[in-house]
Amino acid sequence: MHNYSISNKSKKLTLIALLFAGWFCDYLDRMVMSLGVTGIAKDFHLAPSEVGIVLSSFFVGYAFMQIPGGWLADKFGSKKLIVISIVMWSLFTVLTGLAWSLVSLLIIRFLFGIGQGSYPASAAKSIAENIPHKERGKAQGIAMSANPIGLAIAPLVSASIMATFGWRPLFIVMGVIGIILTTLFIYFHPSSKVRNKGNKVTNDEVGPSVKDVLCNIDIWKLAILDFGLSCASWGFSSWLPSYLMNVRHVDLVQTGIYASLPFVAAALTQMVSGWWLDKFLAGHEKIAMVAAGVLSVIFFYLMFNTDSLQLSILYQILASIPLYFNLTLIWVFVVKIFPTKTVGTASGIMNFGGNLAGVFSPMIMGFLISASGGSYISAFWFLIIAMIISIIATLALNKSSISNKGINGIEEA
Repeated sequence: MHNYSISNKSKKLTLIALLFAGWFCDYLDRMVMSLGVTGIAKDFHLAPSEVGIVLSSFFVGYAFMQIPGGWLADKFGSKKLIVISIVMWSLFTVLTGLAWSLVSLLIIRFLFGIGQGSYPASAAKSIAENIPHKERGKAQGIAMSANPIGLAIAPLVSASIMATFGWRPLFIVMGVIGIILTTLFIYFHPSSKVRNKGNKVTNDEVGPSVKDVLCNIDIWKLAILDFGLSCASWGFSSWLPSYLMNVRHVDLVQTGIYASLPFVAAALTQMVSGWWLDKFLAGHEKIAMVAAGVLSVIFFYLMFNTDSLQLSILYQILASIPLYFNLTLIWVFVVKIFPTKTVGTASGIMNFGGNLAGVFSPMIMGFLISASGGSYISAFWFLIIAMIISIIATLALNKSSISNKGINGIEEA
């Protein structure tokens, strides 16, 4: 695949808007489960440990598809994989609303994860295929700002629909929205093009092979970094509604509002993170990420050590801002330092680490809560340990690996 960067500004904006919508729907569909599972747990009589397994079953399928999904995006182009991914996850979102037992729910959520698993690498591949190198940081930051917006809106949407209709219609409505989104990608996303023999070959094409990416130690360091950050982000977002309802004794509607606030702040952070990186942080990425990680640790600790509901919510917001700043930066690194032909594979490897965290984090927190008799303190210490892992992985990165020159010093076209 060749990098045919879009020169028309309106087409660039259309592409970024599509990817933004895709990420938004991706996170909305997966995160309605965090509040939806409160109704499911009552109907299916699930213990907290079983709820944790349900939340983690999605990530088993999701993690499984990261590297294959990235390779498929590199081989067949981003558009095909994006369309297939959205259709599949939307179908299994609808089927979640039709689940009849714990076992059926586990199978459906696993297959839902398989469906969503190709989207992250395909979206990163789309930016590498269509956006000039110098603009990729900003484009990736804007597109991925949809993630926390989805996290913010999911509790609000979930609470309103569940309060009126119950949890089953919630998932059916979300699945139908995804099918509608698919048609927009079919008609408006640029088709991936294969380079003609007469076209000039650029460094963006002749960069490292897939084997080189797999053998590069820094992509695996990024995977560990993503693992730590995602343990914190998925553990936090998965259990925050339950924490507010069970520990802080907030009602369903207020939980929807309060649980959305950290992710509103995170969305604003992600919108500007890529721009900050491009404009101000070049050469200082490690320092910025370590500082952000330390701030998250401090605010997570304060969050569960205050008796005040208002202060706890404030600390949740303040912990989310540096956490999502770092989550944006690692994705910007991938689209900037790896050539277009291997961005899908590199993204898949890195996100595999992040989604192993998604497999284990909600489940581990569920077991910790059950073992503690309903206390969330040990579960929140787990979030802090995860952030410390991410800080250590950041310190282990080679400075040259996160420069704008690309992997192995190859300058991109």
